[in-house]
Amino acid sequence: LQQNISDSEWTYIAKNGDRFPVHLSVAAMWDVDNQPIGFVGIASDLRQQKQLEAERETLDFVVRNSTELIVIADLDQTIIFLNQAGQNLLGIDDEIAIKQTNLKEYLTPDSLTVWQTEIMPQVFHARAWEGEFSLKHRQTGQEIPVTASTFLLSDPETHQPQNLVGIMHDITHIKNAEKRILTALESERELSELRSRFITMASHEFRTPLSIISSSTSILESYYQRLSDEKRQEHLERVQNSVKHITSLLDDVLTMNRAEAKRLHFQPQCQDLILFCQTIRDDLQMSNGDYQILFLPENLPSSLTVDFDPKLLQQILTNLLGNAIKYSPDPGTIEFHLRRDNDAAVFTIQDQGIGIPSEDLARIFDNFHRSHNVGNIQGTGLGLAIAKKCTELHGGTIQVTSKLGQGSCFTVRLPLWGN
Repeated sequence: LQQNISDSEWTYIAKNGDRFPVHLSVAAMWDVDNQPIGFVGIASDLRQQKQLEAERETLDFVVRNSTELIVIADLDQTIIFLNQAGQNLLGIDDEIAIKQTNLKEYLTPDSLTVWQTEIMPQVFHARAWEGEFSLKHRQTGQEIPVTASTFLLSDPETHQPQNLVGIMHDITHIKNAEKRILTALESERELSELRSRFITMASHEFRTPLSIISSSTSILESYYQRLSDEKRQEHLERVQNSVKHITSLLDDVLTMNRAEAKRLHFQPQCQDLILFCQTIRDDLQMSNGDYQILFLPENLPSSLTVDFDPKLLQQILTNLLGNAIKYSPDPGTIEFHLRRDNDAAVFTIQDQGIGIPSEDLARIFDNFHRSHNVGNIQGTGLGLAIAKKCTELHGGTIQVTSKLGQGSCFTVRLPLWGN
């Protein structure tokens, strides 16, 4: 018996018409006289293999194109893989050379000490660590602050640690924002208290969403094939919502910084004020469906075309309505009134929330100040300060009346130009 074997990949068609890939091995059979007497074929279903290959390709694409630094090293911390985002961040232009280096080479001296004495012992003891440290640029030596999630990957058969994985997020822009704000606060009264409140706010408000991003990307990296589509989508939504939260926080911080540095200016445009207010109301209502925001124009036509600064007014109304939602019962009703008083537009936002204690009313518009009764409700203490700054830049005034436990009422009066 002599066999000539041919291996190839084919597409089979099932009885129901479904097409699926198979691996086909065909061998010829020969008799003792070296005459062919038949063929033997063995077909293996490749559907599961193809699905796994497609998932691996998708995961490989995500890892290689992620904006997060993703690094894989052996247990001696010699780098095995570093994605493009990591190479860009560290200033590496030789993908082959990076595999001959050690993770410790890319840590600042202070971070290296923490890495060896705290982080690595924690990783090998608990199999994971999350926190902040600093990398250094390979060419310039510049410090790069990051938040990191570091964990061990185990051999699927022996379950013994096999590789070290790190997912890191560059927070240089956040650290720079902190430095700029702290510098701007140097000339402020009660600097020590303001700095303490800012650091507390930043460490809590920024760390939480960044930790969510880090943990979700870590889970997707490690357990992608095991997760259901629903779970994968859930982690992606967590990342997206965290990014939106960080963006909103940074917008608040940067807006206040521009206002303090006198780089926020009044730039009026001729627009329909009624439509503008309705749009802001609709946007907030859509994202806060449990609350009812009632827009109530008083004795006004269906449209009112006047000159106002849309960016400043959006900051004013969004912050005041956002505060009303944040501190109102769920579900709750917020009244948004608009009336005209001679040459001024008067905006009134009334909620039925927790109210403001009388001792806090005098400081309610101060940077980073939050009332004593806010409890665990998250916030930076910047929203009302931003609203006041923008109101003043618009040439207007803002007032608040409130009673503890009976809600708050903010009244903004802005000059009107045009019709």
